[in-house]
Amino acid sequence: MQTQASGIVLFVSAAVFALAGILFPSLPFALMCPVLLGVLIYARSKFVGEVQETELIVNRSTHDDVPFAGQPIALSVEILNAGPAPVRCELEDVIPEDCEIAAGSNRYSGIIPARSQTTISYTLVPHKRKVYTFEGLRLEMRDEYGLFSHTSSVEDGTKIAVHTSKRSLQAARRIAGREHLEHSGKSRHLAAVMHDLEFDRLRDYLPGDRPRDIDWKLLSRLDKLFTKVYTKEGAIQTMIFVDCSRSMRTAGSGITKLDHSVDLCLQLSRVLLSSHHAAGVALIDEVTVIDQLRPSLVRHQFERIIQMLRNAPSTVPGNVHESIDTQPMANAPDGLTANGNTEGAAQMEKFLSAVRDLGVRTSKRSKGVGLDEVIWKLLTGAKDQKQMIIVISDLISSRDAVLASAKLCQKKGSQMLVLHIYDDWYERSETPLEVGEAERMYGNLLNYLDVEVKLRKMGASYVKVGPADATASIVRTIRWGKA
Repeated sequence: MQTQASGIVLFVSAAVFALAGILFPSLPFALMCPVLLGVLIYARSKFVGEVQETELIVNRSTHDDVPFAGQPIALSVEILNAGPAPVRCELEDVIPEDCEIAAGSNRYSGIIPARSQTTISYTLVPHKRKVYTFEGLRLEMRDEYGLFSHTSSVEDGTKIAVHTSKRSLQAARRIAGREHLEHSGKSRHLAAVMHDLEFDRLRDYLPGDRPRDIDWKLLSRLDKLFTKVYTKEGAIQTMIFVDCSRSMRTAGSGITKLDHSVDLCLQLSRVLLSSHHAAGVALIDEVTVIDQLRPSLVRHQFERIIQMLRNAPSTVPGNVHESIDTQPMANAPDGLTANGNTEGAAQMEKFLSAVRDLGVRTSKRSKGVGLDEVIWKLLTGAKDQKQMIIVISDLISSRDAVLASAKLCQKKGSQMLVLHIYDDWYERSETPLEVGEAERMYGNLLNYLDVEVKLRKMGASYVKVGPADATASIVRTIRWGKA
């Protein structure tokens, strides 16, 4: 509790009257000192009671269904005074970092009557894709005489998940209008996902064949009946897995890998759905599934994907090379990694080893651990239905899981596409490239070439992705068979 200037003046006045009563014996001077001190004591006691009885309830809401980074968000903060006494205060809604106020004010100054509420409305612009947490309100109360004040906070903890830039959503709709990603296969849901019939071959006529399937032109030439055999061209179900491991969440100097992956996932799902391919999305980290949406062709599937992608973890600042690179470079001394940081590499190796140990195959298969376990459940649940698996990852902590998943897809007869978010392309450095850094990048290139060869041997498609690669070019690469 703080004493205001008026309270200090009152206290000094009481001291002056007390001194005057001693120097100049006078009853009025002697009485003024205890009167002023009594006023101060009374005001303070009353204000302490008001502070203790104050009960403010905060309800924060946004008028936007899906907030986007860089776009204004209209916020309303309702403050209910549930206490028995009016509250004379100044309120300030504490905004999170990486945000700025575009319009309105996040402050309020006045009196909130008992059992009533007031509202603060303003517009906020978030600059990044992340989950923003509003800590609450900063409250400064004043007593009715203006003698004392008390500063405290009203905790709230409201979380608002902000999606990636709205330009990504607009690009998704624009790309879906002119690009398509064709992968044909059989499906159990004939009425929902089948396209037109496609001619396959001719065979000898068998009793019971439909007359319309008989090739009557060959009958006149060969004097023999042949029946046309058709296969149904279907849109197979597609599941997109977005790697949200900590190597993906680490923000470098340029565009972050996870933000780019979310944009690619959003746009690819739109292209698939516009071509009548059932699409779903899953967010995964090193050991578990963060969120998942099963493949579907329902009317609002794309809107559901947009909502689910808001749950992708926020990026964190840091240098990924200082803690992630664990692969030894060619011809390096024992125990030395490409970046020369043995201590950081050892810590990261322990973490990756723990992740790999969780996925070790035993006589009793583990459940719910790693990307390969999630894909195993998906493929075994689909029985004989063909699936398309798209994995968006930097292949750092998920490399072994992706290779195991590719082998599983090969065994089950499903297709797999790996969009490799190439880590070195996402790092922008203003300083000249040093020899150690160049050797580290060369070592990474050799390691990932080995991974690419293994994936292609198992029938998986592979595309290396950088920050400048757009979804349209990736789709054309896949459609032209260059993946």
